[in-house]
Amino acid sequence: MALRVARDASFAAAAFARTGHVDDALDVLRFLARVQEDDGSFHARYLPDGSGVPDDRGLQSDGVGWVLWAADVVLAEAPADDRAAVAAVLRPLVDACADHALSLLAEASLPPASSDYWEVEPTSLTLGTAGPLLAGLEAAADFYRLAGADAPSDRPAVVPALAVDPGSATGEATRAADAALAATRARQGAAVGAAGRLRAAVEGAFGDQGYPRHVTGGARDASTAFVLPPFQPEPLDGAHDAWLASVREMLRPAGGLAPGAGWREDGISWTPQTALYALAAASSSDPDDRADAREWLRWLDEHRTASGAIPEKVLADGSPAAVAPLSWSSALVVLALVELEDAPR
Repeated sequence: MALRVARDASFAAAAFARTGHVDDALDVLRFLARVQEDDGSFHARYLPDGSGVPDDRGLQSDGVGWVLWAADVVLAEAPADDRAAVAAVLRPLVDACADHALSLLAEASLPPASSDYWEVEPTSLTLGTAGPLLAGLEAAADFYRLAGADAPSDRPAVVPALAVDPGSATGEATRAADAALAATRARQGAAVGAAGRLRAAVEGAFGDQGYPRHVTGGARDASTAFVLPPFQPEPLDGAHDAWLASVREMLRPAGGLAPGAGWREDGISWTPQTALYALAAASSSDPDDRADAREWLRWLDEHRTASGAIPEKVLADGSPAAVAPLSWSSALVVLALVELEDAPR
């Protein structure tokens, strides 16, 4: 049974949008809006029809960040003439996600611990939770900008008292437009402020230790990519070096990557993390990184199944395992290819 994951669906929406399929991307995000909890959060997984969850894994905070990031990608890719309509469709989803992300930071500079892409109960806060939330807040700020927060007002800041009859339809429409603009600007300001505080907190708590998986220290994992473009406007301080170091630490015999340096030593390469590093490399301004992205993509291409799908895992001998098509890996490959295509030559 093909379960739906907020993270995987978000990346699929971004891949649809980046390849010109904005309507398909909106369909994916509409599904997420339908299953979203009242407080804006998401469960780890959903049944394909959205009727419920398949297990008791519970809520995962990273989903909120990924949905915000995807929504911003979709709005940015929408044709200019359609952008207002797309923003209107996405606005309830984005507002709810942003409110939840802000609530996670209401009492501390870092969010509470939550399960992440490892799908295990956390012993402490992970970069796999903090990184996506930061990406989401940065994306929320940009979404509200694109939705009109930075647009100049159509009227002077001070309107003569008799210029608009407050009781007229025009007056009511003007007040509604002013209120909507003020709300959008307030939300953008809240997202910008929270992103700045969280960025500083992540750089201090994780970055000073070389960006380990856990805030308490230890080995790195693939979430070092979450604090780099395309998820962040700029790499966090020291993140690029940590990301490069993590490649050596996570490399597996067949040539792909494990989910983390502390992952079990079973020799298995995981395509989601390998494709994630392809995307991070493709999004880098460093030509050497972009060359590495092509190598990661070549490796993924060479280890597809007989049907052409990207498997979830590749065994130490190079044979595919868990061969059902995986949307996260596929979306990451598409996004990496688009980044390489857009990169200056």
